[in-house]
Amino acid sequence: MKSLPKAELYLMEDNPLVVGQVSNVSMAISQVRIETTLVTLLNHLSYHHSNSPAEFQSQVYWLKPSQISRFFEVYISGQRTQCSPIAQAIIEGHCEVAKGVYIPFLPAEIFRELENKKIREQMAYCLLQAVFFYKQLEKSSGRLSKSHSSAGTEN
Repeated sequence: MKSLPKAELYLMEDNPLVVGQVSNVSMAISQVRIETTLVTLLNHLSYHHSNSPAEFQSQVYWLKPSQISRFFEVYISGQRTQCSPIAQAIIEGHCEVAKGVYIPFLPAEIFRELENKKIREQMAYCLLQAVFFYKQLEKSSGRLSKSHSSAGTEN
């Protein structure tokens, strides 16, 4: 557990298993076990670092790949297209759906200098996941603050 990366939260892709599409059932079951173990370990770390059980919050959030792809419009004929151009647009501040998102200099520079296309694409998709999660939190907090302010004005 000491070798797990420390983070405030962890994002994982939710890839639901469809029984008719699973060719190797034992491999699918192993994947679910690994995911369950990982989530348990990450939450266990969070639980032990909280001051009290009441303060505990899950550190693991599940994202659906289809939602991310639709949000950034990177799906063509059911397949995800390259994410690097969108990531580059986010970094440069030219992506309309990611307005207000700031990417720190160091990760942006690392992304720009990556020559390995596979790693660059993986990093780009991770960026899209993070931006999507941030935008969903932003949207949720906006709804929460509006409901709190309207509840306060009723008196």
